[in-house]
Parts: sequence; structure tokens; C-alpha cells
Amino acid sequence: MKKYFLPLCALLCALLCACGPDSSAESQTPQEDTSNILSTETVQRPARTAVLLEDATLTQCYGALADTSMQLSWTAIEGDVPMVKGDVVLVLETTGEQSRVYVPTGDTPNALYGTLPAAILSQSEEDLENSANLALADGCLGQNTETQEVEQMLGTVKVLVRDGSRCKVQNLVGGDTRSFWVKTSDLSYDMDSLVADRGDIPKTNG
Repeated sequence: MKKYFLPLCALLCALLCACGPDSSAESQTPQEDTSNILSTETVQRPARTAVLLEDATLTQCYGALADTSMQLSWTAIEGDVPMVKGDVVLVLETTGEQSRVYVPTGDTPNALYGTLPAAILSQSEEDLENSANLALADGCLGQNTETQEVEQMLGTVKVLVRDGSRCKVQNLVGGDTRSFWVKTSDLSYDMDSLVADRGDIPKTNG
């Protein structure tokens, strides 16, 4: 169940935020380009967890807008988005040398999708465990780095530091900026799930 629930929760949070007012006139986010609607057709696609092996640039970017009835519209995002080694994405499909991906963005107001070189993405468990900057905490205990109090960690977390048998993590959503130490063995990197996506993606030559 968690493989479907957690990424979709992050997307739902992003879409709910997208219904709110624009908070930045300079941000290149989809809600500021409502005239550039690509499609209103939405499908659910299976997606596989992958980690970037090197810095890269996300191209052909697009995102989702939601109206008051939560109907999605898909709109282009102007410009490319820089990404770094260790970033986690969900691979929707690979055509030739390119992979189209969904980028988990936590509390960022809009869902983010785009294209990356397939050669720099790894789905191996070893690469994910050694370098992925996102993980799933399924109810494990985390020790607050400031107060030393112990709390239950649940959901997607950002991996800040790896220190042998421990990892320092921070919640991806909810605005909680506190950090916690958790056992490395308590984290999972399997975020495979169904992801909402445009239903009219044009086919490209590989």
C-alpha cells in the first residue's frame, strides 16, 4: 500500500498548494503560465525509482495545475531545471537515450516532470542505498539532533548525511526543518508507484 500512497500524497499536497494564490512573481512554476495548457488528459502510469549518478539538467519540463474541482491541467514550465547527483526521480518511460521522469518535490507548489539522459539514472539497490537523497521511513524511530528526543518517522524523508549505520534525515513535506538520526537499515529506497501524468505525451524518435 505504501508504494502507492506516499508518492501520491506528495503529488496531492503539491496540487492542493497549486490552487492557492501565486506567491512569487519571479518563480518559473506552472501556476504562473495558465495560458500555456498542454493537455487536460490525465492517466496513471507505473513509475520506477532511480537515482542520478551525476549532475544533470531536466529538460522539456512540465507540471500540473488543479482547479477547484481538482481537475488537472498540464502546462509547460519555461526553462530547464538543474539537478544534482543523488537526486531521486521516478522513471515513467525510457525511449532511446532519454527517460521521462517525475521529480518528488515535497511542498513545492507544483508537480515537476521532465526528461533526463537515461545513462545517468540507476535503479540498482546499491546505488540508491549509497547515494539517494530521498528515502522512505516506515514508522522508524528518529533521535532529534537538537534535543535528543525520540520521535516516530513516517513518510518520505530527505537524507542529509550518511554516517555508517546511521543517517541524518529531515521530513520532505510539512515544513518541519528539524533533523533526526535514524538507523540506516530502517530506511527504504523503493518508491515504485503509480503516478498521475499527462495522457497525451507525443512519441519521440529514440
